[in-house]
Amino acid sequence: MRRTLRFAPSALALLLAFAAPVARAADSAEAEKAVAAAESDPSKAAAAKTAVAAAIEADPKAVLPRLLEARVLAVEAKGKKTAQRAAAYALVFDALAKATELDPWDPAPFKLKADVMTSMGTPDNAAYAEALRACAIRSPGDASAREAYMRQTGKVPVIVAGDAMPKVTWKDAEGKDVTAASLYAKGPVVIELYRSAVWCPFCMKQLIVLHDNVDKLAKEGLSIVACSPDTVETIAKIAKDGLKDKKPYRVPLLSDTEGKTADKLGVLNPESVKPDAPKDAFGLPFPTTIIVDGKGIIRFVKSHGDHRDRVKPEEMIAVAKKIRAAEAAATK
Repeated sequence: MRRTLRFAPSALALLLAFAAPVARAADSAEAEKAVAAAESDPSKAAAAKTAVAAAIEADPKAVLPRLLEARVLAVEAKGKKTAQRAAAYALVFDALAKATELDPWDPAPFKLKADVMTSMGTPDNAAYAEALRACAIRSPGDASAREAYMRQTGKVPVIVAGDAMPKVTWKDAEGKDVTAASLYAKGPVVIELYRSAVWCPFCMKQLIVLHDNVDKLAKEGLSIVACSPDTVETIAKIAKDGLKDKKPYRVPLLSDTEGKTADKLGVLNPESVKPDAPKDAFGLPFPTTIIVDGKGIIRFVKSHGDHRDRVKPEEMIAVAKKIRAAEAAATK
């Protein structure tokens, strides 16, 4: 007598939830094998495209299938006649752009873009450098990615508007880690990098301005934090005693000891990390204002070589209005 297996609805849902990722992984694995085969033998490109299309259909939100799509399109582009090659490579870069839309933090699409440009033989130098920069910014702490950009340009990779806010951390007044993601989790945030609340009068002036404008910024949907190399003990004292006559001081302060996070963002003042730099002035950032939207995308960044210059609240509010306008347009 044949028995039919029957699952309770909840058990069936659990089974399907488990099976779907396994199936998606299998599709991507098969596609990856097919693409590798096509890279060795371009006559297999058509089969690879079919496998990649299946992987994309199985998991439309995954980055890997889009990277595989770009790789097989690059195989096809290499085989094109000179007159057709530019259009073929444009398709490669379109696939990589789709991958970045799916995960703005993933450095892989930019690394692959740089590799494809190298294989082209005569890459656009500016576009190539930008791919290296974008890869390095999305790989904070990856020395090889940073060095690749520096070899190409002689410069340190720096964040720009449009980047995903790098996955960096600071310390709060209790010595706990504060991630960048936690700062924009509830909406747009101003991240103000300053030199010191102890000895820099220009920083103190800006910190007081920010304190006095907390409510005005909040009405525009902006929260705010301020970060410096001041120690956890220093910012804890300010949290307890206030700053000058501002008690309680209303802007959360974060510590970036030795400027390690500022360095990952590309805004560390190199003069402040020389061996003879004073201990309390080691690892200083260039005064910098970063505004990140609620999705984690940098919408504004401005650094000042002259430490007397700072971004005013009015400019921050103007950015907040643009963010709101863009969000409203996106929902229409």
